Amino acid sequence: MNFSKEIFVSVIKNALELDCIDITLTQNTSVEPKVFKGAGTIFQDESGTIRLKMYHGFQDLSKESFPLDLEYTPGEIIGDEHYYSLRAIDIHGNVWTARRVSVNRRVSFPAAGTIIKTSLAEIVNTEERKISNEKSHLTLFVTGRYSIPCNKAEDLPGGGWILNTSEFSVGNINFKFKKDEQSLEIKASGLKQNMPDFLENHMIEALSVIFGCMVSPVFTIWSHGNISETKIRSVDLLLSESALPKPIVHTNPESLDNFKAFIGSYLQFSMDRETYSPLIGYWHKIYSAYQSRIENAALALTVSIEGVVKEYFHGYGHAEQGILEKVEEAKKKIEGFDFIDRIQNLLLNSLERMKRPSPKSILIDISRHGWFPENLVEDWEKLRNRSAHADKLDYSKEELQDYLNQFHTCLNLFYRLLLLTISYKGRFINYTLPGWPEQEFKSELPSSQ
Repeated sequence: MNFSKEIFVSVIKNALELDCIDITLTQNTSVEPKVFKGAGTIFQDESGTIRLKMYHGFQDLSKESFPLDLEYTPGEIIGDEHYYSLRAIDIHGNVWTARRVSVNRRVSFPAAGTIIKTSLAEIVNTEERKISNEKSHLTLFVTGRYSIPCNKAEDLPGGGWILNTSEFSVGNINFKFKKDEQSLEIKASGLKQNMPDFLENHMIEALSVIFGCMVSPVFTIWSHGNISETKIRSVDLLLSESALPKPIVHTNPESLDNFKAFIGSYLQFSMDRETYSPLIGYWHKIYSAYQSRIENAALALTVSIEGVVKEYFHGYGHAEQGILEKVEEAKKKIEGFDFIDRIQNLLLNSLERMKRPSPKSILIDISRHGWFPENLVEDWEKLRNRSAHADKLDYSKEELQDYLNQFHTCLNLFYRLLLLTISYKGRFINYTLPGWPEQEFKSELPSSQ
């Protein structure tokens, strides 16, 4: 791979520019695919988006029916045939590829050719090496300033040192986090050959929860066997978002054990998953809603708690055997009366629902095992009803403070459920107490009845 250090520095500084001597865009269809060929440039714009500008020369203008005449069906997902695959060779001989490239259908027709401009979600370079390694390596670069629990110092060129590195191991994986003013570099070594894809996806999930924001690597380098792959991604640098209050402290050396424990627990939880879990989906729902009004965030939060409970705690909250027997007796009696069908069905359905645990009954059942105070369930129910029924918030100081207290209590409940689901053991931030102190987290939940 003919990469110099400058190309990585340029990506971090949002100044990537790859002059390409040969660019091919091929329509994603097996039936007479349309093709564009020419030279051009791949570069980052001011927002961090990767852009493509290429020049396609017409070979025979009389035969050039512009290949962007497919019609879209409103309301349907756009099919692969509407997209193109990219293969570009830069002036150093590196080959870059991309899938599902969209090309504007309205392009001008100069006499000898046309100019194609589009954006790329990511570009990929894959290289086969002569030496094959049994262990794989993964490196992620994330732009922005992040706080990590540093335990290693780096010597400065002019003398002195700076505490900017965190090194630790989780199982057989060795991690190294290194921060500076512009980016966070994450290295993982000692991986099995099938691990980099898994680790990249789920490490990003774990760090997003820890940092309270969407962690989006601007480029990734990973090697497995005799294959080395580099991805450079579009990242919206102009997007300003509010960080969600975090579940654990990760800003000082004393918090390294918690940082390590959370990452280890989350990766172990995700071990048998190749795709995103519902757990990170609910976190993302809360985070996305948190970027708007507090009322939207409250609704997303309370609904997500309900979703996590149904997904991961459905073994709790069932009615006792004696109550179930009474329900069956009542159903038989109702079936014996000459009711109007609609009334009878309503009564029978109500009794049937008593046999299935509700989110509230599940939460109460868990709280009675001593895992969290029952008043968290009460606050969740109040905020859930208030958010779902669009109660007016008048933003007086007292009412706003009460609303914020309920929100952070429910956030605390969500994080407790998340930490319990991944079997985390360590300290967490308790948002139900004044000053939001750290406390030990009890991760052992009694078996469901």
